[in-house]
Amino acid sequence: MAAVDSATNTVRVFDASSGLDATPPLAGHGKTYVNSIAISPDRGVVAVASTGERVVVYDATTGGQLAALDGHLEGVAQVAFREDSSVIATGDGQGTVRIWTWPNPGDPIVVKGQDRGAAYVTFDPAGSLLAYRDETPRLFDSSTGALVREFDGHGSWVNDARFTPDGRRLVTASDDGTARVWDVNSGREVARLRGHEEGTVYGAALNPSGDVVATASGTSLRLFRISEQVLPTDTAEWMLDAIYLPDGRTVAAAGEDHRVTMWDMESGAVVARLEGPTVPIWEIDVDRTGTYVSAAAEDGTVWVWDWRTSTVVAQKNLMSLAIDVHFDPSGEVLVVAGDAVLTWRWRTDDEPRALDETAWGFAATFSPDGRYIAVAAGDYVDLWHADQKMIERTMLGHTGTVTDLAFSPDGARLVSAASDGTARIWRVDDGALLHTLQRGPRAITSAAFDDSGDLVVTGGSAAPSTSGTPTADAHSRCSPATQIT
Repeated sequence: MAAVDSATNTVRVFDASSGLDATPPLAGHGKTYVNSIAISPDRGVVAVASTGERVVVYDATTGGQLAALDGHLEGVAQVAFREDSSVIATGDGQGTVRIWTWPNPGDPIVVKGQDRGAAYVTFDPAGSLLAYRDETPRLFDSSTGALVREFDGHGSWVNDARFTPDGRRLVTASDDGTARVWDVNSGREVARLRGHEEGTVYGAALNPSGDVVATASGTSLRLFRISEQVLPTDTAEWMLDAIYLPDGRTVAAAGEDHRVTMWDMESGAVVARLEGPTVPIWEIDVDRTGTYVSAAAEDGTVWVWDWRTSTVVAQKNLMSLAIDVHFDPSGEVLVVAGDAVLTWRWRTDDEPRALDETAWGFAATFSPDGRYIAVAAGDYVDLWHADQKMIERTMLGHTGTVTDLAFSPDGARLVSAASDGTARIWRVDDGALLHTLQRGPRAITSAAFDDSGDLVVTGGSAAPSTSGTPTADAHSRCSPATQIT
């Protein structure tokens, strides 16, 4: 065990079993202050970093000085050893990281670890080097210095970063009031944890299995259980929509990688990749039989696949921009919203029919009985009679753009999500407003009922809305036969 003796500005190395000094005090730092101490995993050497722009390496048995690692232009904030004790990483107050081989340091590999402020350094179990302190921790190959991955998402300084023993997950704690859990292989955020009244999260740690996180902030400690399953992908692009299939065990997601990927939830294996679009996919849906998957693409094309064979069974360019698509209860008709609102009998490829030549919408969906089509157009909702192509009623009350719609399972109620920070629940029969769910200044971009129709789940932006334009957040969906608690 090593500790700084602030009275003498030396480092003392102790035998942890007896509490006695294992070496003479490690001196040589002059009037500079010690910032960081690291003991090599093989317990052979101790590295001491200070505000004096150098790292001194000592023999852990005798206390003798073995080397001085110079070259930093500002005080060294942190020093760390790789698990095999053959590499030392040092990060300074300018955000520069130096990677030294040991015991023959020579000229180090120099990388820009952080853009602002000091670079703190730590190694994952596989030996890759993580640099962190500003908003974006970066993972480097510790043998070459090549950038491997960035963990982008925090809005302020990252105070702590720790890996699980298997290296699959990373947790970071930040001044932005969150701790975030990351999948190391993909760099994707697995969970975002809030709850501390003090705001800043100073420290966070994962249990060995990576499903429980402890966070510390001021006088409070929180424990979070992470239940999400991280599904494997071969893309780092944003996913914009995800759905469960009626079987309850298959999930599909699509987005900026121009395809629909489908997984078996029990095994986590990819069971299908649906190809065809050449632009981002904004929305996907599945018919009631669980056989066909539809997609609305950014270029206005609409696609239908038989997902079990991964074959395209229908495709048509319907408009300039398509951002929402839903099957009717029969699975024979699609309603598509974007710079137009159209219905299309995709099986027979009939000419699509516009609900109104001037209509447009951010969202459109069929009622469970197929009788109505709800359309989000600006800050109001139009309820169309699906067969007669006429407006039955208009639901007014939102003061921002309505971005998502969903019917309750019995079709008696409709929930609308909007950029005004509210979700509103309407009675379908007469259009009466039943409830207003208030989130505050942050936009609500998605909403859905659970299977019972008694609960509503909403999702939205992490930042306050600054306009009426919806963001490309994924839609909220409830898994089949699953209660939300």
